[in-house]
Amino acid sequence: MSKRTFLTFSLRIDATEPLQTVKARVEAALGCGLQGGSFAGVPALVGEILGMQIGLLLWRGIGGAYVYQLHGCSDQRTLHNVEWDEIRIDCAIIDLLRQKGAGEWRQPTSEEHRAEGNYDLEDV
Repeated sequence: MSKRTFLTFSLRIDATEPLQTVKARVEAALGCGLQGGSFAGVPALVGEILGMQIGLLLWRGIGGAYVYQLHGCSDQRTLHNVEWDEIRIDCAIIDLLRQKGAGEWRQPTSEEHRAEGNYDLEDV
């Protein structure tokens, strides 16, 4: 059986600017375009880089505050019946976004994950 390795990241930033402004900064920093689509079944701006599907979307977090989520992951359907290793590159992407002027992104805390789970698409 073959073994695969894939990259992932999941970041947050407070939604203090319009989505189109954040989109333009993320596109410039990552070097990939983002277009309307869906990510994990949720409407999002999507693209691809380094074999990862990228998703930028608006969601609700702690206290109902709006946040932008930025995710990157490989198509997990291709990992069926294979061993795999995941390499998280959150810190590297945070640094890249900061250096390229795309804002102060962060890794979500456990509290943020719990709060986000309280909302669904109708709440956004």
